[in-house]
Amino acid sequence: MDMDWLIFLFADAGFFLKEALLWFLSRELIELLHIFWVLIFLEFPRYLLTDIYCLVRAALDNLRGKESPLLLPEHELPLVSVIVPALNEGRLIGSIIESLLHQDYPKLEIVVVDDGSQDNTADICAAYGRSHNIRFFPLGERQGKSAALNYGITVATGDYFVFIDADTSYDRSAISRIMNYFSDPEVGAVSGNFKIRNQSTNFLTHMVSLEYFLSMSMGWRFKGLTGLIVCVPGWFGAYQRSVVSTTGLFEPGPGNDSDLTIRTRKIHRKIVFAPDAMSLTDSPVTWGSWVKQRMRWSRNLVKNRLRRHRDVFDVTSSNFDFRNFFAFLDNIFFLMVIPVAWVIYLIDMGYHYGEHIIMILFINVALHLFMRLVQYVIALTLSDRKTMPLKLFPYLFFYGFYMALYKLVRVAAYIDELVFRGSYRDRFAPKKVQKQMIRY
Repeated sequence: MDMDWLIFLFADAGFFLKEALLWFLSRELIELLHIFWVLIFLEFPRYLLTDIYCLVRAALDNLRGKESPLLLPEHELPLVSVIVPALNEGRLIGSIIESLLHQDYPKLEIVVVDDGSQDNTADICAAYGRSHNIRFFPLGERQGKSAALNYGITVATGDYFVFIDADTSYDRSAISRIMNYFSDPEVGAVSGNFKIRNQSTNFLTHMVSLEYFLSMSMGWRFKGLTGLIVCVPGWFGAYQRSVVSTTGLFEPGPGNDSDLTIRTRKIHRKIVFAPDAMSLTDSPVTWGSWVKQRMRWSRNLVKNRLRRHRDVFDVTSSNFDFRNFFAFLDNIFFLMVIPVAWVIYLIDMGYHYGEHIIMILFINVALHLFMRLVQYVIALTLSDRKTMPLKLFPYLFFYGFYMALYKLVRVAAYIDELVFRGSYRDRFAPKKVQKQMIRY
C-alpha cells in the first residue's frame, strides 16, 4: 500500500509524456521552429555543436599522433613566479601553499601577499616564510585583490607569472603542464583547467561541479581551440612577464582577470587553454553566496566587454582586429544573448501558447536533458579523470533547472550594471578602492 503513490506517480508521468509526444508530433514543422526557436537556433549550435567540434578535433589529433608541447630541458627552464593574493584564508592557505611546494616544476618562486587579513592568514604565511622558500609580504591594511596582485608583480623576479587564488589548490604537475604551452612564442597567456574541490558538500556544490565539468571546462576547451578566450580566470592563469609589462598592471575592482586577458589580446598575443593543468577550487555552499558570485561575474561582462573595451567593435580603428571582434561577439552571444532570449522566449510562449505552456516547458526539459546527456558523454570521453564526473550523473536531471535559474541571475545582473553600475559598489573591493575605480 505504501508504494501505491509511487505507482500512480509513474503512471501519471507516463501518461503526460505520451500526451506531450502526441501533441509534439501533431505540430507542423514551421510551428515547431517557432515553439523551440531558442533551443534550435541558439542553444543547440552554441552548446552541443561546439562540444562535438572538440571531440572531433581530439580524435583527429590522436589519429595524427599530435602530442602536447614538451618542456625545454631543465637547465633552460625559465623561472616562474606564482603570485598568491590572500584575504582571510586561514582555513585553506596552508594546504594551498603545500600544493605549491610539492609542484614538480623545478624553478618556482612562491610570492604570497596578504591583503590585510583579520584572521590568522598572515601568521600561517609568515611561518611558511621562515621554514620554506616562500616570499611573504603583508600589506597591513586591506587594499583590494588588484593591489595585492600588483604588489606581487613588483617584487616577483620570474620570467613568467602564474596568478592564483588563495582558496585554490593544484595537481602536482599543474604548473609544469600550464608552462608547456609557452613553447609557442606567440602565446601570451594560458588558462588552466578547473574543477570543484568541495563537490560533496550539498546539492548546490554538486550542481556547480557539474557546471564546471560540463559547461565551463568544455567551453574553455572550445574557446582555446578557436582562439576565443577573453578571460583567463583569476584562480589559475599564467602570463609572460613581457606581456604584463606591456599591458600594464591590474586595475582596481572586480573583473581584473578578464580585463588583463583582453589587453593581452589587444597586443596580438595568443590566449590558450591547458586542459591537462588542473586546479581545484571551492564552490559557494549557500545559494545566497552563489548568487552574489554570479552577479559579480555577469556584471563584469557589461563592464569590460560593452564599456571598458568597447573599442573592439570600432571597425574604423587602425587597431581593429577581427579575432577580438568575433571573440567578443561569441562571449556576448553565449553569456548575454541566450539568457535574455530565454526571458523573451518565456513571454512569447505564454502569449501565444498559454494553454499549452506546461506541455511546452515539459518538452523543453526533455530535449535539454537529451542534449545534456550527449554533452556529458562527450565531456566524459575527453576527461582524464572519469571517476569523479561519473558521480555527477544523477544531477544531470536537475541541471536544466539550475541553468534556467542562472540565466535569470545573469539577466538581473545585466540590468543592474547597465542601469545602476552595480560593479562599482561591489564589496569585492573595499570602499576606498571603489572610489579609485575608473568609470567607463
